[in-house]
Amino acid sequence: MLTPPRADLRTTREWVIQNIGSPITMQRMADHSLLSRRTFIRRFVRETGMPPMRWVVLQRIIGARRLLEASD
Repeated sequence: MLTPPRADLRTTREWVIQNIGSPITMQRMADHSLLSRRTFIRRFVRETGMPPMRWVVLQRIIGARRLLEASD
């Protein structure tokens, strides 16, 4: 698929965070970014320094930590 040469995956990462309670798969993230699965993984690792699903798990942990710290 053709993508702008300097396109980043920020909108896909924001989409994941907004939908963190829903099932998130590698394919859904690749589809959202309009990239093939393989290209998506490569670009995601280059931008974040970690594999996509590891990043998703980390975001879930961060979200859960915030909820625990904000509740009584």
